[in-house]
Amino acid sequence: MMGRGLDLVRSRTTPARMLWCVVSEGAPSPGGYRGTVVQAYDLPAVLPTAADECVRPDGSPRTPYERLFATLTNGDHAGLAGVQQDAIAWFAERGITFGAPASGPAPIFPFDPVPRVIGAEEWAQLERGLAQRAVALDHFVADCYGAQRALRNGVVPASLVYSSTGYLRDVVGAAPPRSTWCHVSGIDVVRIDGRFAVLEDNVRVPSGIAYALMSRRAMHDLKPEWLDGAGVRSISDYPRRLLDILQRIAPRPWQADIAVLTPGPFNAAYYEHGLLAQGLGAALVEGRNLWVHDDQVYRRDADGTFVHVDVVYSRVNSEWIDPLVFRSDSVLGTPGIIEAWRRGNVALANAPGTGVADDKAIYPYVPEMVRYYLGEEPLLDNVPTFDLTDSAQRLYVLANLDRIVFKPVDASCVPSCCSTSSRGSSPAGSPASPARPTCWWSTARRAVGARTRGC
Repeated sequence: MMGRGLDLVRSRTTPARMLWCVVSEGAPSPGGYRGTVVQAYDLPAVLPTAADECVRPDGSPRTPYERLFATLTNGDHAGLAGVQQDAIAWFAERGITFGAPASGPAPIFPFDPVPRVIGAEEWAQLERGLAQRAVALDHFVADCYGAQRALRNGVVPASLVYSSTGYLRDVVGAAPPRSTWCHVSGIDVVRIDGRFAVLEDNVRVPSGIAYALMSRRAMHDLKPEWLDGAGVRSISDYPRRLLDILQRIAPRPWQADIAVLTPGPFNAAYYEHGLLAQGLGAALVEGRNLWVHDDQVYRRDADGTFVHVDVVYSRVNSEWIDPLVFRSDSVLGTPGIIEAWRRGNVALANAPGTGVADDKAIYPYVPEMVRYYLGEEPLLDNVPTFDLTDSAQRLYVLANLDRIVFKPVDASCVPSCCSTSSRGSSPAGSPASPARPTCWWSTARRAVGARTRGC
């Protein structure tokens, strides 16, 4: 069932009202952010603004932390630093790194041994909101490369889609196996006034799950009583769930051969690629390890025999995956793999072209996607966001630079942008140096809290 279309006038004026209430020093007005956005979703306030996740102002633990807090306070406080050092050694011994420096060893993945606990009731709400958003994003990507109803009806401006570097015109008209585009979604959330909100969406090449799995394993080895005391649910079945998804989209699900495609050992998340391949029982391959013959994809096994590949779980950006279709200078992909995918002979996860949904210019319209495609009210709100190509919003941002976080919009641009292309330039100096304009989006710094994620 189709939801209602987007009221463009309302959508252009609402962000300014939302952000003003979030960043103002006084209490929000009844018609501001709390009333018009959050209360419409009927979600209970879990934490007050700027609250400690673990303890209340009087020092007592919040309900989800009570069991963990009792375990920590009964132990040796001086030993906490030792646990941190033991964790660093644990990761180092197993080569669990993130990053690929030009010289020297890759850094150990940052790790805090004290778990962050989310209560079951709050998690149930968050889970429903994330699932709702993931489904809407999948509908949007399918629509972008299909009928484009949302673009024609003004739900999402067509100019933003067509100018996005994540929008791949060569994929228009394609139909992926089982009609699913976004098989895995990575959605970042933060708290705003005690409630969860979405900071950004990642469906192009979502990553990070391996580090969550290994962090959990580290705690089971180092301090199992912390997790047992907190009653934390297991996440060890993630590889099995991912395998189920990949087998379901395989052209031959009864004997699916799966390969994890990696850019190689110099990629920052290479460790994760190897861990996932191991957990899936899949081959870890680079583009040069795959061949396409008669629109079928093959890889060479350890004994030298050719194996028919049914599913490629790609950790390579789509524009690099096939030099015959996208970037001709790519050495990371496999020539002909897109045609094999178009013909339904191999499944690619996530499907090529999903990066259009990651574009920061598209992000403000995701709540309207939920309404349009699902006919439901969004269960999770966005972080209040400004479009700097809009003069009214730009003036407000320029008047509140000390309260704003800036992000470039994935190199997608129109001439009215007001910042330089240098990633190192400070936003405050951007309007005075418009030599090479790049699109920027801005979000409320106070809403994001300590996680001010400039790009």
